[in-house]
Amino acid sequence: MKNAIYPLFPYPRVIPGRRYERTAAEKEIIAGLELTHNEGNRMSKSDAVLDSESLAALRRFIDEQLFNYRKILLHIGEDNEIYITQSWLNSANAGQFDSEEGMLRLVPSLLEHDVEKNDANRNRSSISFNTDVRGTLCSKGNLTEVSIT
Repeated sequence: MKNAIYPLFPYPRVIPGRRYERTAAEKEIIAGLELTHNEGNRMSKSDAVLDSESLAALRRFIDEQLFNYRKILLHIGEDNEIYITQSWLNSANAGQFDSEEGMLRLVPSLLEHDVEKNDANRNRSSISFNTDVRGTLCSKGNLTEVSIT
């Protein structure tokens, strides 16, 4: 007898309707980050780029989208928080991989994902991040409660 696999729960990929427009100062800060080799492109040596005060407006934009993702899509309560654990810069030359200007894509990290090849004749950069959740999820009465601190 063979095992049967039934995919039950879809994982949503969200692209917010509003794009973020980086300021000239943000572009300069991002361009100045120290990079290292990555598969298919280069990435920042720092894994906390969104903790920089100089990128606070970008961080607020992302946090706002994560709040909407948590509240509207996942229906996770007010006593829970989705927070950024790591954030890094990706830099792609022509022929390498990167995403579109100002676009935010929210993809569950457990899903394999990537972006299209950079066919432009210019360098493109993007910031990626991982998230986690804090608080109590599900229901004690239904014996599904999980507490994450």
